Amino acid sequence: MKIISERDFPQDDHYDDFDDTPEEITEETCAHLCVIRGKCVSCERVALKYVHQGMWLWLNKDEMDRIRKVESAKFLEDKKMVLVLDLDQTLIHLTEQEKYLRTPQELLQHNLRDSLFRVSRPWGMMMVKLRPFVHTFLRAASTMFEIYMCTMCTRSYALQVAEFLDPENVYFKSSRIIAREDLLETDEKTLDLVLGEERMVLILDNTKSVWSNHPFNLIHIKRYRYFDSDPDSWSADEVEYAAPLITLLQRLKVIHRLFFNPKFEAGLQYRDVRYIFARRDVLRGCVLSFKHIFTPDFRPENSSLWLMAAELGATFSMDNLINPITHVVTWFATAEEFQEAELEGIILVHPKWLRACYYAVSRVSEKDYLIKPKD
Repeated sequence: MKIISERDFPQDDHYDDFDDTPEEITEETCAHLCVIRGKCVSCERVALKYVHQGMWLWLNKDEMDRIRKVESAKFLEDKKMVLVLDLDQTLIHLTEQEKYLRTPQELLQHNLRDSLFRVSRPWGMMMVKLRPFVHTFLRAASTMFEIYMCTMCTRSYALQVAEFLDPENVYFKSSRIIAREDLLETDEKTLDLVLGEERMVLILDNTKSVWSNHPFNLIHIKRYRYFDSDPDSWSADEVEYAAPLITLLQRLKVIHRLFFNPKFEAGLQYRDVRYIFARRDVLRGCVLSFKHIFTPDFRPENSSLWLMAAELGATFSMDNLINPITHVVTWFATAEEFQEAELEGIILVHPKWLRACYYAVSRVSEKDYLIKPKD
């Protein structure tokens, strides 16, 4: 991996100087396909701006939906979802404070030279600090997701920082970077320019309010701050082995596994990550054990029941002493098992209870699914 210690922004970046934003903004679009500089040549209605290989193209909503459907099918065929990443204070932190500025020579000798970078801007210098674990996070996430960047910063800035995050240009293609110039609202982000159906898109951002139209796709992450605003102190960095990105990566792996669960009865075309989010806390706090359901040589984690319970937020235990069990999921119970469960306050429920909770997307009362003792 090449190391970038310093880069200068172009002083005459054409993205900053050229503005072809239409004079009138409206959500209404037309059915015509031919669009020039943001307006339909037939009726002059505004289209959607789409970035392709560093160029701005304008397409009407129907054409964007068609492309999105085609691209989504390709992603799903590769068993990939879409991950949209915020930039500032999610993947990096930056500062213009003089006490943090380093020369290129100092950077080469600095113990953070692989994650601390100097950036030249027309008005002065900035230092950019990468969040701990970010390279490992991107590498692992890219095996499960097509990655986008969505930032309210300028495109020139986003492209520059993308070089630090992705020096080999593997994760962030130019068409996968959505910057301030691409957004219709200065204080709101959107999935309009993401070529993935909303049902398969996850968003990672430290600010919830900017995604008001997509709250059920959002994973909120703790704000990353490395540079301390206090001139007399120096911030401590996140510890890499306990970094929020590590926890998040594990969560993404679970969501990806649940989304592509081959046991899902309705089929992949009906999978929706927003339902996975809605289900994740339904059985939070419930500790399950399965009995009389699986054969000794069968791995229960491969069953649809186990995966349903995991998606509902339940945890599993095989030992009531180490991790107290709240529910035993079983087809039947002997009188002895029933008595033991009663003494220990364990609820014996039929597997239908899990299915009922799953499809209701809420915790259904156990009373209609209780197991009676079997003589």
